[in-house]
This record gives sequence, structure tokens and C-alpha cells, in this order.
Amino acid sequence: MISVVYAVYNEEAILEKSLASVHDWADEIVVVDGDSTDETVKIARKYGAKILKTTNKLNFHINKQLAIDNAQGDLILQLDADEVVDGRLRDFIVNLDQHHSDKYVAWKLKRKNLFAGKFLTKGGQYPDMVIRLFYRGQAYLPQKDVHEQMVVKGKVGVAPGHLLHFANPDLSSYWRKFNTYTSFTANQLAQKKVKINAGNYFKYFIWKPSATFWNIWLRHRGYVDGLAGFLFAWWSGWHHAVAYAKYIESTRVVPDGKIRVYYPGNKTEAKAGRGVGRYMNWLIEAVQQVNEVIVVNKRSQANIVHYLFFDLYRNTLKKVNKKQKLIVTVHDLIPRLFPQDYPVGWRGRFNFWRQKRRLRQADMVVVDSQATKNDVMKLCGVATEKVKVVYLAANPALAPADKSEINQLRKNYLLPEKYLLYVGDINFNKNLAQLIKALKFLPEEIQLVMVGKNFVPQEIPEWLTLQEQMNMSEVNSRVKFLTNVTAERELAALYSGALAYVQPSYYEGFGLPVLEAMACRTVVICHRNSSLAEVANQSAIYTSGLKAQDFADAVMKVVQMTPSEREKLLHQAEEWQRQFTWEQTAREVIGVYEKVAEYD
Repeated sequence: MISVVYAVYNEEAILEKSLASVHDWADEIVVVDGDSTDETVKIARKYGAKILKTTNKLNFHINKQLAIDNAQGDLILQLDADEVVDGRLRDFIVNLDQHHSDKYVAWKLKRKNLFAGKFLTKGGQYPDMVIRLFYRGQAYLPQKDVHEQMVVKGKVGVAPGHLLHFANPDLSSYWRKFNTYTSFTANQLAQKKVKINAGNYFKYFIWKPSATFWNIWLRHRGYVDGLAGFLFAWWSGWHHAVAYAKYIESTRVVPDGKIRVYYPGNKTEAKAGRGVGRYMNWLIEAVQQVNEVIVVNKRSQANIVHYLFFDLYRNTLKKVNKKQKLIVTVHDLIPRLFPQDYPVGWRGRFNFWRQKRRLRQADMVVVDSQATKNDVMKLCGVATEKVKVVYLAANPALAPADKSEINQLRKNYLLPEKYLLYVGDINFNKNLAQLIKALKFLPEEIQLVMVGKNFVPQEIPEWLTLQEQMNMSEVNSRVKFLTNVTAERELAALYSGALAYVQPSYYEGFGLPVLEAMACRTVVICHRNSSLAEVANQSAIYTSGLKAQDFADAVMKVVQMTPSEREKLLHQAEEWQRQFTWEQTAREVIGVYEKVAEYD
């Protein structure tokens, strides 16, 4: 089965030509539409495409990956709206679908790029190899850069034929894309905090434009393509100057009465566990959709500085100036609640004293649950009126998987018919040893699948505890660790195919996987403690305790459910989790901004 996938936004002028080149041989066409306002969706429906609606993102690779994740075919061709498949490439793809390749998992496609009425042959624009054809689950987009290639999990071949890339049939279309690309580059310069000084004026306004032009036009023989080759080389050079000018422009604050928010970033936040990194990305994206707030890239431009992660033992909170307000999000204080499991030295204790002091000085503290609010007030001494509970939401890309997706996943990962699922980290508060031990009290056919990047042999107490428990319980063969599940559709299928999702924690600050499991129509098992009682409400099977036998008893309750009982619980859970949305989270956070913001 062949799936052709697109991510589009206002493509009515070019999409039909691309669809016409694939519709008579593609088994499925998936189109992710970024809220187009023209006839794009109508044209896609004309060719029988499956439509998924979302927002238009500056990094359009996010929507491309969403399209890939929703494809059902074994063979996936990812196209842009301005690309047409020629006859030779079409024949190769159709034949490949009929005769599976054992040698390659993905293929580079050669592109002919149209610019100003001419297919460029030099200047580095041909053959312009791009990885667009691959077997499902074998390639993905990192979604960090608009120029990135697919990341492939195996060998890559080169396909015969071409993609005819009608990227810039006229100069007007080129300038529209030029504007998008330079804006994205300007954002990257802001993220890197490139300095605005005389040295960079020379670098971006003179050196890089000149070097780029001569590299394309002379070294790569762009002159062979005549005027089109000259213009392409010239404007490619000016990309650097325009992007830097946009970056400089973005640092200047234009008074308009809107709230300007700066989100400090650091390595601690980027590497933090317990879903913090994902929370940051989803929240910022949702906040940017609301017109009342502008997210700025420079601290000095903001009237609100919002730290999205509170590190207990590192000195990360910095003072703000007198005209700014400070907001801090605290996800949990688990290391302080269980100090025996999270030992810390004198430097950590001193840093906690400093962090706690600055937390009290914050204008508002945002927490994920009432449980964390109680902890912040008790352990950090923050006044109750300065702590606001704002619930999170599940991964917006997760949805129930169908039987074919689940069966394919079982085949890919050699999963059993009946398995319990856990997704997350291996911290001590997760109580994973008792979950592993629970297998002793369950039928042999029930196994355990644990998903997370840290489920690899390593010399740390958390992993050694799990290994010791598997050995003692003699269940090594019944526990499967998955460390490289990157595609969201794979994760959704893992949830949907599970007998139950088990969150064995004896304490959580929120519990994102609980909502994710509910979104994928999976029965949730957990204990009624900390934030789990808030997040799961009445839509989970609660254990009577936190020991292995307690989890085994809860699993057997699920096993013994009638189909109607299971369906009733799944429907209730699915409806319950719908009230947790990132739009709602963003609006509540913006409500906090409006409460603390001051205007001159």
C-alpha cells in the first residue's frame, strides 16, 4: 500500500498539478492543512485525500511529520504541494510497492528545480537529492530546521526518475518563500543570541552574501543557467543580510499595549525529565496562537519573564528588572519529598535555599496540580494567593490507533498479544520495581512493555534496582524495553494496543501519560495519590496500595471486565481527558500574565 502525504497552506494555485501526478496510483493521500483560507482543502478533497486540520507553523516540518505519522501505507512518499512525480519515478514506486526491497529502507529522489521559468542545472541545484520515499517507521523529520533531511534508520538508495519541483515558477512566488525562509533564519539567530555589533554587520551584510554568491555562481557554475542562474546566486547571498536585518528588527520593541513574554532557556530545561521539555514546546506554541501575547527572543524586551522549569538544586532563577514581572512554573518537588532517593550535597542544599528564596520573590508561581501547590506552599513557604494551578494536557498529536496500526506495531517490535504499558522515566518515585514484580502474580501470557530513553543498562541505582527485581522475580523474558519510539503514531499504537496503561508511581507532579493513554482509549491503572487522583479522576482503575500484588489485582480486574464494562470506562476516560487542552492551558497561563502585568 502506497501513501502520499502533504503538509499544505494556501496552495490552491499549485496543489492540483501535484495531486494529479499521484492520485491514479496512490492507495492513500494524506493532507495536513495549516488552516488554509483559500480553496486548498476543496482541491485536496476532489482527489479523495484524507484531510487533517491544524495550524500553520513557521517550521512547516512539524506538519509534514504529522502527515507522515497519520499515513497507513507500508510505503510513504512525502511531497510538497509544488512537486510533481515524473513517469519513471512513478513506475519505480509502484514496482517497489509490489516487490519489497530488502536492501534499502529509504530512497533519495532527484529534483529538477524550476526558477524564474527555467529548470536549473547548475549552482548546486541539481540533482538536489532529497529523502522523500521510505518504508513506514523507518524515517522521520527532527523538526528543528526548515532545511533538514529525513533521519533514516537503515540504508538509503537512490531512485530513478525525478521530482519536478515547481518551487519558483515566477519571481513573485520566489519572494514569498524568500520571506518565509529569512524569517525562520532570523528566529534561529535569535535563539542562538547572535550579537548585534560591527563584526556581525560585516559578516552578515558583506562577507556571507558575497561568499554565497561566488560559491553558487562561479564555483558551482551557476553562470551556465544564464540570467536565472545569476539571480538565484545573487538572492541566495542576500538571504543572510535580510535574515540578520529581520533579527535586528525583532529586538526593537514597538509599544502596542500587548504583553511581551520571555521564556529563559537552559540546558537543564532541555534535558529535564518528567515531560518538562515537551511541556515547554506545547505551551509556547499554544501561547503564540493567542493574539494578546507576544513571545520575544530577548530578555530586555519583555515585561514578563516566565521560567518554565524550576530546578531545585541549580542556581537558575535570575532577578528581573524593576519594570518586569517574574513567573515560575514548578512541576513537582519530588526530590524534596523523598530525599533518601535523591541525595544531594552541600552545594545542592545551598542552591535550593537560593532558589526557594527567589521563588518566594516571584510575582506568581504556576503549578501543574493541587498536590504540587500544597507542596510549594509547605516546602517553599510561598503564599497561597501567589500559587496558581494550571493543568496540562496530553500530546495533541495522539489519537486512538486502528487495528492495522496496532498489528503492524506488534510485528515491528515483536510485541505479545497481551501487554501492560508504562511510558516515562526510571526515577525512584515511579515505583517501577513493584510493577515488574507484579508480573509474578499475573498469567504468563501477560507481559510488560516499558518505553523511555533511559531503559538501557547503566551503572546507576535506578537501573540496577530494576535489573535486580527482574532477576529476583524471574520475569526477564516478560519485560520488553523500547528506547527509540520517536513517531507519535507508533506511540499511539503502543497505547491503544495495551491491555492497560499502568502508572505505578507513589508520587507525581502531574502525570502526562495518564491523559495520553486515555486519549488513545486505553484503560489506566494507578494509585489514588498526589496529582494522579486529580488527573485520572473517576476514569481509572485505582489500586488499593502500591505493592506488586495491588497492581496485579488491578490488572486482573481489567482482564475480567466484560466488553461493555471496558467500553464504558474507555468512553468515560476519553471524554474526561478532552477537557484538558493546550489551548485551555495557554489561556489560563495568559490569565496569569494579565493578572501580574503592569502598564505605564
